[in-house]
Amino acid sequence: MTDTKKEVVNELYNAALVTAGVAGLSMVTRKAFGESLGAPVTLKEAMKLTVGIVGNAVVVSYLKNKVKRSNDEARRRAEILDANKDIEETNRALEDLRNFIRLMDDSASRQKLKLKD
Repeated sequence: MTDTKKEVVNELYNAALVTAGVAGLSMVTRKAFGESLGAPVTLKEAMKLTVGIVGNAVVVSYLKNKVKRSNDEARRRAEILDANKDIEETNRALEDLRNFIRLMDDSASRQKLKLKD
């Protein structure tokens, strides 16, 4: 089974346990106090609650994945911006070095001309 299938099976199992627990508690309170806590008593109501819990678990899982993807994308964009800044700084440094070498070559050629004169 894949991780996603395992998660769904675990969520179904947990939902069934919660539903059974809530239904049992509701039946006990109904017998003891004559009032229900609003929890499902019939199998049909229990199934509705289970479907609702599983549906919510699926939505939460989807939203967590969506947030994770958004965070990963934002992190990658920040890394790209940092890399672009580094590239720009490197290009500026290379341009400064080219200008310095050009100046040195020009001054060296001028000195040679003066020596020949």
